[in-house]
Amino acid sequence: MAIKTDSKNKANIHDPGIKTVSVVKNTWVLEVPEDVCKTEGFAKGTLVCLTLKDNGIQAQYIRPPSKKLRQAAKAVLKRNLGAYEELRKIDD
Repeated sequence: MAIKTDSKNKANIHDPGIKTVSVVKNTWVLEVPEDVCKTEGFAKGTLVCLTLKDNGIQAQYIRPPSKKLRQAAKAVLKRNLGAYEELRKIDD
């Protein structure tokens, strides 16, 4: 989806390639493109959450988890894998 401009505004805007991660009710979670992360000083993998509220749009950045947090999550998952599998069976 390319962004179109009128002939007076000769800006050369290309498809930003923004990926929608999730949509829930009036909220969209979008992936911030790598070039924007680099320009703005955000970590690669940063998300932006856009919510329609009070006749406007509220935005919040969601930073990717740190290496330490990812390692902790993997350890918790590994330690509790049996319980998670049982819960998954119950849900089916």
